[in-house]
Order: sequence, then structure tokens, then C-alpha cells
Amino acid sequence: MSCLLELINLKKYFPVRQGIMSRVTGHIKAVDDISFSIASGECFGLVGESGCGKTTVGRCIAGLLTPSSGQILFEAMDLTAIDQRAFQNIRRDIQIIFQDPYSSLNPRMTVEAIIKEGMIIHRAGNRLNRRKRVYELLDYVGLQKNIADRYPHEFSGGQRQRIGIARALALNPKLIICDEPVSALDVSIQAQVLNLLHELQDQFGLTYLFISHDLSVIRHFATHVAVMYLGKIFESAPVQKLFSQPAHPYTQSLLASVPAERPSSRRKRSLLEGEVPSPLNPPKGCRFHTRCPRGKYQEICKHTEPVYRSIGERHFCACHFSGN
Repeated sequence: MSCLLELINLKKYFPVRQGIMSRVTGHIKAVDDISFSIASGECFGLVGESGCGKTTVGRCIAGLLTPSSGQILFEAMDLTAIDQRAFQNIRRDIQIIFQDPYSSLNPRMTVEAIIKEGMIIHRAGNRLNRRKRVYELLDYVGLQKNIADRYPHEFSGGQRQRIGIARALALNPKLIICDEPVSALDVSIQAQVLNLLHELQDQFGLTYLFISHDLSVIRHFATHVAVMYLGKIFESAPVQKLFSQPAHPYTQSLLASVPAERPSSRRKRSLLEGEVPSPLNPPKGCRFHTRCPRGKYQEICKHTEPVYRSIGERHFCACHFSGN
């Protein structure tokens, strides 16, 4: 498979301002030098605790945030080196499904207006073609076309998210960023939306960047997974390898926290202690050493940052002791 998207040393820092003069006194390192690539047709999962920077990554790719440094290569074109007009042409190929189906839809717009807004902006088709396209998209996501003149407040959360998916599909994108698209939905509805996304991927040859904190969802949906912590990627591997042979202590702790499918089965847990450090002043050395389970970290972890390196086929890890 060809590479559709590649991130190279991506950074996104937010300035912290204080005082009457609003002087910059520091930076929140939301995304701090990460690199990964997504193949065409792949579902790449980005997982981590809340506040680790995974949503910021998605917003940088979508052009909603401007990276501090690094490169975002989409079909070998550096999105950080082109002007806004050139990026406007690329934007139709990169769409996003937001986490909250309640706040992501304009309550003053009808379903039809929401879905065809992107078509109007990009001048795709005429009025008749756009309305026909709206009906097609509603059918794709399992909704009736007679809802096109209704407003978002008339629908449930699952229905709203289907409308959001239809909006993301309107311009025939190549990459869809799914920013925790099922976390606000009931469990039964989550399964329906995930199955819908699977069907749409097969039908239209879509590529997904699937952002989530739910490892069960990631295991069901993704083909490759990257684990993020405090602005850094600590481990990435094909989904089966990551779940069967986790190399980083953080990944191991995350997997240990997932409830067992059978309550009767018991397993040794290595749960994390303490709070996530502030991205304003992350720990020196390995950022995870302050929460690493006892006996797994050593003196080198406190002052030397581990190298993100290959430890197997498509398996990368940033730990001094992984793969040894």
C-alpha cells in the first residue's frame, strides 16, 4: 500500500501568557516531536489518556491548528509549506468527524444545509446535484431522505453522528479523521456506528485516523496503533502485535486496565499510579518514568530520553529496555 499521510517531527506548542503585557512565560507542549505514517486504505489508531495531545494531532492534520514545526506530508505534499489558497484545494480530501455530535452540528441549519455546506464552499455541482447528493449520503449512513429539512435538535446522539459522517463524506475525501466519534454514544449505538464506518471504508476505499482512549474500540476497528503519552508516541505496531506483545510499560498498563471479557478470569494488573505530569513542564528523561511501575525504570530513565526505535517488523518503541 502506498503512503497517504506522513508526519515528520511534528510539534505543536501553545504559549502561556501572564501579566498585564501578556508576556510569554512558557509553552504547553501538546505535541512534541512525533512521527508516523498512514498507508492508503488503512485505519490507523491513535490512543492515549485524555490530554496526551492526540486530538491536537488530528486538528493539525485537518488544518484547524497551525503546527509549531515539523512536516505533514499528504500524498507527498507538505501541508505546512503551502499557502491557505493551496490548502483549500487539499481540504476537500481531508475531513473530520468530531467527538460531540451535539455541539458539532449548527443548530440553526437544516440537515441538508449542514451536509451540503462543504459542496457549496468548494463549488461542487449545482443546486439540483447537491440535493441529490444529500439524499445519497443520508442513504449511505442509514437515514431517510425525508429528514433533510429537519434540525439537529430533533435527533438522537447516534442519528446526529450519522449526519456528521454524511457531512464528512460529502466531498469524497481520501482521509477521514475520526476524533473519538463514538465516545459520547451509548454502547449499543457505538457498535452500530463502528460497523457503519467499516462498511463505508470498504465501499469508498477510505483511510481513517481513528483517535480514541478506548482500547476495546481500537482493537475492534484499527489495523495499526500508536500509543501516545504527554505529547510523545511511546509505541506503535500492528494492532494484533500491540495487544499480544506490548513492549512499553505504559502500553502494558493501559492493556491491563481493560476489563476482562469474562469476570471469572483473573490476571495480574500493573495499574498506573499518580497523575499525568503537566505538559507545561514535562519530566526530564523518559516522560513516563514518574509513573512507571516499580522495578521497571532505572537511573538512566530519569535523565536520558529514550530513542523511538524499531524493535520488530513495523513495531517501534521508545523505551531504554524494550527489545533487549
